[in-house]
Amino acid sequence: MNTIISKQVLPTYIKAFLRQDMECVLVYKKKSSEKFQEEWSFSSELKQFPNINDVTADSALDLTGNPLHVDLDESLKFTAANISLADCSPNWTIAEAQHFPLLLNEARNVLNTKFNSTSLSEPVFCITDGSDAQNTILIGKHHSKDFIITYLGQIMDLQPLKNDELWLEQLRKEHDMFTVIKPDSVQYNFHRIYNIYGSIVQDTPALEYSKCNGCVLLETSWNTYTNQEPNISETTMKIILKVISGHKDSIIHSLWNQLGDLQKYLGIIANQEAANDGNTVMANNSIPDINNEIYKLCYNRINKKWALKSKGLEFTRLREENIIDKLWSLLNRCQNLKDLRHSLSNFLRLSKIENFDENDVLLADLVQYCSVNKEYISNLTYSESLKILVNFGFEKLKQDYLTIINFYDPIFQDALVKNWSEFEWSTQDQQSSGQMRGIAWICKVSDSTYNEQKMEFLKKLHNAAEVLAFLNHNFKANIKFSSENLKLMCNSILKRCVFNKSENLVESELRVKLIDIVCELSPRNNEIYKDKLPVTSIFEFISKIHTSKIRTIFHVSENPIFPKSIYDYEISEKHRDIFLNFLL
Repeated sequence: MNTIISKQVLPTYIKAFLRQDMECVLVYKKKSSEKFQEEWSFSSELKQFPNINDVTADSALDLTGNPLHVDLDESLKFTAANISLADCSPNWTIAEAQHFPLLLNEARNVLNTKFNSTSLSEPVFCITDGSDAQNTILIGKHHSKDFIITYLGQIMDLQPLKNDELWLEQLRKEHDMFTVIKPDSVQYNFHRIYNIYGSIVQDTPALEYSKCNGCVLLETSWNTYTNQEPNISETTMKIILKVISGHKDSIIHSLWNQLGDLQKYLGIIANQEAANDGNTVMANNSIPDINNEIYKLCYNRINKKWALKSKGLEFTRLREENIIDKLWSLLNRCQNLKDLRHSLSNFLRLSKIENFDENDVLLADLVQYCSVNKEYISNLTYSESLKILVNFGFEKLKQDYLTIINFYDPIFQDALVKNWSEFEWSTQDQQSSGQMRGIAWICKVSDSTYNEQKMEFLKKLHNAAEVLAFLNHNFKANIKFSSENLKLMCNSILKRCVFNKSENLVESELRVKLIDIVCELSPRNNEIYKDKLPVTSIFEFISKIHTSKIRTIFHVSENPIFPKSIYDYEISEKHRDIFLNFLL
């Protein structure tokens, strides 16, 4: 096996107990293969590190002893933490399942020689095999000009006791082992996480294959020395929504597929050669007689007898269908760009303005313009045809998403419409570019910047609609929840998915994504979890000794965190929990 030093984001099996997003340097073993050498070659950022073969058997300064020892100046803050891992299995990625451990002595040598004098902005973690008496599974350090942190993670066995308070006292004694001397004061931060709906999902590359498209977790927190949650006034509660945007089991998955079509068409438009080739394929499930359907649409007014059911949204038909919706549904199933241009030209030539309603103003103006300027239809290019179709899709999906969002949380309706209007051509734009009102579509579809902005905004709207639909259609139907808390959660969803300026949750490429929403409950309700067992229990002890602190966190669960390539839980069934000790 080769030893790999990789600068990367925290692997999921370490993030599970550090509970934060950060970069690190990870040291692990990898089986030798040509594929491996290509996939895991050293990045340019790592060339500053010495050659791995230069590691010596001994080190003058051992920063990774057991227990950890380090000389600290009086001005430096001293912290220790004991964290045991918990989360749903599996919570590692496919690539992480190929991580293998180093021998403990080898890992110590790596840290003490390669990173002894190197100042790093990220922590360094070495994965070890847990074969020593203390079952050490991870060691590490974080070295900068201001501080040194050393890490030690071990498998441990916390046997449950019949008396909860005795079990809590057992944890307290484990914490006291790190304090050595009597502390001035001890602070308690205790948490429990309950899975109150769905199967727990993890942010892995295989999200689309997850058994469930989301889950709802409830985290309780308190600061008194008791194993169980105290009364409601002393317990804070927050809901954690985890919803997979784009999952195949989503109730709005058809909208995700249409969003994917738009992404594909924008890719064709960006490729000049493909956009000007009439044989460029659009759909594999094309409509056999699409021109007949176009003919019906031109001469028959759309039947609008549909009405919203009082009991809630009908996701198979969100709203009253208009002519743009119908055009998008038909033209989106053209086999290629040649068929699209032919079908769109027929519509523009044959459609009757009297069949349009007051909401179809722009389309009516375009048809009227074409009736006077017939050369526009005859000169319509493949690329222009596709751009017009894309904007049909933009309008259709915008209305679908706003229908969902406004039904559950109408408070943001005006703000959403205002945001969308920023991507539209204004009257001043049309006048300054010398365009008449009926040609607004042409101006709009020809501007790639506006199209990119619209696509990004639609992705945000989809994420929001996805979480809102899951919350109200799945979760609300199964769990009793107050209207006040539902309103709080809906507001949190819109603020995070759409109006979050500090973090953009959308990417240039459309891909299945895990959306996390956290919302503190008020009023609190212990009825939600009273009949459930926690999936995770977190017990944090913070002892203050003069100007230093010793911090111990027990993160308790029976679910495996490390992949079998690092530690096989089935071989050592008695070892249930994992803790990490770190000193600053």
